[in-house]
Amino acid sequence: MIRVTRLDGSELVVNCDLVETVEQTPDTVVSLVNGHKLVVQDSVEQLVDRVVQYRQRIHLCPLLREQSSALTMQRLAELDITARGR
Repeated sequence: MIRVTRLDGSELVVNCDLVETVEQTPDTVVSLVNGHKLVVQDSVEQLVDRVVQYRQRIHLCPLLREQSSALTMQRLAELDITARGR
């Protein structure tokens, strides 16, 4: 999901998976796969950056959870070894 600003200044959150095209004509027009079009203040470059940041965030989260889980399992194993050695 990315935030966009309509021409009237109101903010809208858009599911970037539904964005088909973004074009500058001179206003920025976001075309969605369902045929709806949004005219927004944001530039094409800003929207592309937001989509990239969003995708990086959603793809990074599973990796962080995986790393966190691995570290937790490692720490539990170390505690178990320490407890057995007592």
